[in-house]
Amino acid sequence: MVSRYIYGRMVRLICAMDLVILAPLVVPVINQHYLVALAGLGAPQGVADGFAVSNLSLMLAQLVGLLGCGWALWRWRNSTQEMGRFTGALRLAIALVLLTSYLNTALPVLQLFALLEGLVALVHFVPLRRHIVVID
Repeated sequence: MVSRYIYGRMVRLICAMDLVILAPLVVPVINQHYLVALAGLGAPQGVADGFAVSNLSLMLAQLVGLLGCGWALWRWRNSTQEMGRFTGALRLAIALVLLTSYLNTALPVLQLFALLEGLVALVHFVPLRRHIVVID
């Protein structure tokens, strides 16, 4: 059984991880280089050759980064049990989207992010089954 203090620390660690991963997507000048660098993680397997980023994908990446960072900051300040369940469900949906994208593109970084999202979703669900309230 996880104490309220440890669960609150885990939620804050997850929020910090979200900010580190998503913050580069918010800045338009940086997000193109960041996306190309993420795609380059599949280069040893020869997958990311010729990876191109369109203006539409840059704009969508910037919106995702902005919404993700905003959600992480809000979750850091206002964590509740209900929001923990909702966040866990959203993260499971994100993991499925990432796995689907991995099957279409074969970029290993998507598989890594899908695994990470699934594990983080479990962190949000497991303590809530034991009726642990998130610290404020």
